[in-house]
Amino acid sequence: MVKKYGMVLAATVMLASAAHAEEREGCRLCGMYIDQYQGTSAIVTSKDGRVEKTCGGADMLRLVADAGGVESFASVLVHDWLSGKEISATGATYVIGSDLVPDMIPNIIAFADQDGAKSQLGGAAAERLHKRGGRLHGYGQG
Repeated sequence: MVKKYGMVLAATVMLASAAHAEEREGCRLCGMYIDQYQGTSAIVTSKDGRVEKTCGGADMLRLVADAGGVESFASVLVHDWLSGKEISATGATYVIGSDLVPDMIPNIIAFADQDGAKSQLGGAAAERLHKRGGRLHGYGQG
């Protein structure tokens, strides 16, 4: 009897989880849920108005490169790590290769400007973002 109810409960939980998962938007490239990575997610809008979101900078760069470059899109936006606001991907400053992994490796963290990125690289944040290999880059820099 207990075994029967345990199986029914497990099946109910699995069905509820599957139904909830269908409601969540996932990154087309890696499958990670966008809502879990709001600090690093990107929004890419094609010239025909189609909007696609990625979980982070690495997948955004792959999507843009596969399409032939940022010129292939009406807009490419990332989220500023400090404010959470949407900013132009081409105008952002990125910290790449730090030991902080907000979504995936390679870890690419966008900032609205170089001053904002540098503010995170100073003091205690230096250990998280820069000390162990993180470097500043503008869009399109190797």
